[in-house]
Amino acid sequence: MKSVTMNIDSHEKTWFTPQWILNVLEPFDLDPCCPDGKMPWPTARKMVTKSEDGLKANWDNKRVYLNPPYGNVARPFFEKMAKHRGGGIALVYARTDTSIWQDLIFPNASAILFMRKRIKFCRQDGTPGGQSTAPSAFIAYSGRDADILEELSDPNGWNILNGYFLPLPKRCTQHETT
Repeated sequence: MKSVTMNIDSHEKTWFTPQWILNVLEPFDLDPCCPDGKMPWPTARKMVTKSEDGLKANWDNKRVYLNPPYGNVARPFFEKMAKHRGGGIALVYARTDTSIWQDLIFPNASAILFMRKRIKFCRQDGTPGGQSTAPSAFIAYSGRDADILEELSDPNGWNILNGYFLPLPKRCTQHETT
């Protein structure tokens, strides 16, 4: 994931989405969840850091890459993404039993790409790091973003990102830029 802040053994660690993943998802206009400090590569044209507060940033008509910090602080970002009409893709743990999934992702997403294997994230210097501690999923929030995830798929549903594509009923009915 782009910048995932995880608490491990009481130490905060920041991991970054591998650049090859960002390359296949097409350019994003806004990343509202960048950590403070140096980034190994850009995640979007406009990257808002934690100290700048991505929830206060202007998301209007912007295609968003959302990889929020994990834990309770993620919910407000998914609430904003659910109302956002510019589209985008979120990257999150595939813990579908959580309230974020049940209340905010399933009712509002256009499609989901469940990863077959765990993502190997990168360190701040761009070198490969460890594998994620849980499975991940990409969440599309527009018909265009659902199409991007589907285009990466083969007829059997396994794609370049090595996961299973699941279209949802809201695929073409919301989150479209007007």
